[in-house]
Amino acid sequence: MESEKLIIKALDALYVHAESLFDSKGDFDIWLDTPNFFTDKHPPRELLDTLEGIKFINDRLTDMEYGDNV
Repeated sequence: MESEKLIIKALDALYVHAESLFDSKGDFDIWLDTPNFFTDKHPPRELLDTLEGIKFINDRLTDMEYGDNV
């Protein structure tokens, strides 16, 4: 139960972070559903079921903030 709360909190923080990068939640959702080189050509959304995966995606958003093509 506690791990579920942590995942929900991490997902909330991820979406807040994404709001600063994407024009809309819909655009972020499209990005999450699009296979990506950095996620082994899988949709990034597949990583959102663990804290490690959420952190990995959050780190990719930070990379995008600094101009990396993610």
